[in-house]
Amino acid sequence: MFEEATKNLKNLLEERASLDEKIAKFKKNRPMYVVEHPCPGVIHLVFTHQKDLSFAMCRLEEFYEGPHEHIKGNYFSLETFFDTYCDDSGDLAYYYSWDGFNVPRHAIDKFEELFAPHGLTRRENLVLEEVKKHDAQYLISTSISTIESTVDHEVAHALWATNPEYKQACQEALKSMTGVSKRYFSRLLLSEGYPSDPAIMEDEHHAYIATASVRYIKR
Repeated sequence: MFEEATKNLKNLLEERASLDEKIAKFKKNRPMYVVEHPCPGVIHLVFTHQKDLSFAMCRLEEFYEGPHEHIKGNYFSLETFFDTYCDDSGDLAYYYSWDGFNVPRHAIDKFEELFAPHGLTRRENLVLEEVKKHDAQYLISTSISTIESTVDHEVAHALWATNPEYKQACQEALKSMTGVSKRYFSRLLLSEGYPSDPAIMEDEHHAYIATASVRYIKR
């Protein structure tokens, strides 16, 4: 009986080791990202790992709508990015705080024009290649661990930028917000790292209200 139990345990451990090996091989061979098309003119890059998402999108996103004057709309190196966003202990919360990104085509083209002469990272090159290959007018990027409401939030941004009827309907709906509510919401977004840009604020108001939970909006 003891020998039979030992044999069964040995077989179980061998099966487990084989399964672990298969899982490790699967994780290693997974693609960096997959491409989805949530709506016309829009591509959605879904990254396997948060690290690749952050590395691929940090400079592109901050160039488009970063809150810092020396970064938004300007060329900046990765060293400048680290100096700006790392705290004194060296912690870079940016890489795990943001799991959804959105950038319009005009900003992507301008980014390539300014940054390419200085050298793009491998991940940045891959992103730009996908945008051009699919002739996308808008890019959103998330990871497989990004929560559903965040994905919806990024798609809302894409619709706002590419669908005039949708944008007009949302702007009409936003008129029902009181001035106090708009100012409070803007202060909240500014405190979370969004830039003080009226157009971006209006877009963010719409995206949060359209996709966030009722509990979040009330809070």
